[in-house]
Amino acid sequence: VDDLVGRLFDSLGEHQVLSDTLSFYLSDNGLLHGDHGLLGKVVPYLPSVEIPFYVRWPGHFEADNLDSRLVANIDLAPTVYDALNLSPNYTVDGRSLLRPYSRDHLILESWDHTRQIPTWKMYLDRRETYVKYGGGKVVFREHYHIGRDPWQLRNMARGPITPHERDMAIQINRDQDCAGETCP
Repeated sequence: VDDLVGRLFDSLGEHQVLSDTLSFYLSDNGLLHGDHGLLGKVVPYLPSVEIPFYVRWPGHFEADNLDSRLVANIDLAPTVYDALNLSPNYTVDGRSLLRPYSRDHLILESWDHTRQIPTWKMYLDRRETYVKYGGGKVVFREHYHIGRDPWQLRNMARGPITPHERDMAIQINRDQDCAGETCP
């Protein structure tokens, strides 16, 4: 892949369009290899939901610059529209990476397409994750403090829901049907 990408960018340079080329490198999700006793993907643990996300656009993004903003695949379309100076004629979720906007959390979701895992919705910020499982009714919850428990091994969602967990659950409900600028 490195050789192919290298040849692609060599060709773009030869055709003098490299500075006009905005490139994204990312994956759809991570893969668990025994983490939490699971194999596969599409589960609400950091090895599955945190993925490499690289942007390259000579003259617009500095090489080797680390941007610590929380970003997601929903930010691709707004960034492309912004780069082309276009306004779509429909509502686009996400934020342009060309703008200084920085979100404080993300809402991640998965549906049970294979009947192997339950539907889940996750609140994720820089400090913690909160996950509620189940379609309509919550059947299980998980809450991890990432700073103290980066491997997500000590579920803090035991017993009755805490006021803080309730706040994160409310935020999930608020954000799950967001659109455009109302989304985090």
